Amino acid sequence: VLYTVVIPETDLYEIKVVTDRADGPPVAITLVPCGWCGSGPSVAVSSSAGHVTAELHAGRHSLRLLSTSAAPTSMGFSLLRLGPPGPAGL
Repeated sequence: VLYTVVIPETDLYEIKVVTDRADGPPVAITLVPCGWCGSGPSVAVSSSAGHVTAELHAGRHSLRLLSTSAAPTSMGFSLLRLGPPGPAGL
């Protein structure tokens, strides 16, 4: 399933994926910058990872939800803006 997410400012973000099936297979999302060349790297986050911190560039990103079809699953994600990256990139 594809959605569009608008990132308001280039910053560090904490990205989490949650699911209602703690005992089931992990679910995941990918965020990919929209546009021909894109503006920054893509990010993949799994519910088994806890969270990922990544620099996201301002603009539209496609958001893809990834899951097995073995059982009905509810999932969600959160983006928490942490602020600008430090001198070493984090």
